[in-house]
Amino acid sequence: MTLETCFLKKTTVVNPTDYKPLRFHDYFRRTYYIPLIFGFNWLPFPISKSRIVRILFATYSLSLSFGCSILVLKFVKNVYCSPYLFIALEYVTTVSLLILVDVRNREKFFKKLEVIDEQLHVSTSYYNQLKTVTLVGVVFVLFTRLLYSTALCYGFKFYCDESPFVICISAFVLIAVDSNQMPRLIVFHLIKYRMRLLRIRVEDLFKCATVAVISSKDEKKNLVLYQETYGIILESISTISNIVNPFFLVSLVCSFPKIMFLLYNIIVLHKKGVQITQLLILAAEAVQWGFIACLPGIVFETTRAQVDKLKVTLLQRYKKSSSTDEVIQAEIKEFLNYIELRPCRYYLYRLISVDITLPVGLFHLCTTYLIVMIQFSHLFEDTTY
Repeated sequence: MTLETCFLKKTTVVNPTDYKPLRFHDYFRRTYYIPLIFGFNWLPFPISKSRIVRILFATYSLSLSFGCSILVLKFVKNVYCSPYLFIALEYVTTVSLLILVDVRNREKFFKKLEVIDEQLHVSTSYYNQLKTVTLVGVVFVLFTRLLYSTALCYGFKFYCDESPFVICISAFVLIAVDSNQMPRLIVFHLIKYRMRLLRIRVEDLFKCATVAVISSKDEKKNLVLYQETYGIILESISTISNIVNPFFLVSLVCSFPKIMFLLYNIIVLHKKGVQITQLLILAAEAVQWGFIACLPGIVFETTRAQVDKLKVTLLQRYKKSSSTDEVIQAEIKEFLNYIELRPCRYYLYRLISVDITLPVGLFHLCTTYLIVMIQFSHLFEDTTY
C-alpha cells in the first residue's frame, strides 16, 4: 500500500474571492437556461454584459408572469377561495425577487463549492451526473404536471370545455411554479454531496492510519485540512441561505393556503356527491404541493445525517488511538469540538428549522386550520330544522 492510495495529496487552500475558473459554468450553462423560458433567472452568472439585454429580459419576465397570472385569475370562479390566487402570487413574487437579487451572491456560493471540490478532489464525472439528474428532474416535473392536467380535464370536463387556451396558460403557470423548486433542491443536494464526501475522506484517512503506513504528522495535516473544509461547507450554507431564504419563505407561505383551499374544496365537493376518483385527483395535487415545498428540509436532513456519521467516525478513532498518539487525539478532539460549536443547521430567518420536522409541522398546521375552517363555515351542521 502506497502513500497515494491511502491519503489525498495536500491541497492548497484557495481564497474563494480569487478563484476564477468555475466548472459550474461549463457543466450547467445549458441546464440553467431552461428556467429562462418561464422568466426565472437562476443563472450563477450575469445573463448578459449588456444592460439593454438585462432590461429586456426583466421586462419579458414581468410581462410573462403578470400576463399569465391575470389570464388565469380571470378564468377562475370565486378567485378569493381558489388556490390559483396564491399560485399566481408565488409566480409573480418569485420573478420579481429574482430580478432584484444580485447575481454576484450566487457566484460567490459556487466559488466556495469550487474550493471545496479542490480540497476533496471531486471528479468531473459528478458534474455530468448532476446535469443528467437535473434534466431528468425537469422532465419529471413536466410529465407529472401534464399528467395531472389531463386527469383533471378527464375528471372535471367542464373545467376544460370553457377555454382550452386558458387551461394551457394555467398549466404553464403551474409548471413554472413547480420547476422553480428545482434550483433550490439542486443547491441542497450540492451541499449534501460534499458533506458526504468529506465524511468518506475522513473514514478513508483513518482506515489507512490503522495500517501504520503514514506518520501521525500526515494524519494531523489531513485532519486540519478536513476541519477547514467542514468550515467552508458551513460558510457556503450561510452564503446561499441569504439567497434561498426569500424564495423558500414565499414557497412555504403560498403553499399553506393553496393546500388549505384545495382540501376545503375537496370536502365541499365530497358533500355535494362528487365521485371519489375525482376527489383523489385533487388530493394528489395537495400532497404534491406540500411535498415539494418541504422537500428541501428532507434533503438537508440527510446532510445532517452525514455530519452525525462523521462525529461517530471521529469518536471511534479517538477511542482506538493509543496514549502515545496525543497529537492525533488533540486534533480529533478539536475537530469534534468544532462540530459541536458549529453544528450543521439551516434556519429560515431563524424562525423555521429546515429539517425532517418541516413536513411534519406543515401537516399539523394544515390539519389544525382545516378543522377551524370547517367549524367556522358550519359545513357539517344539520340544517333540517
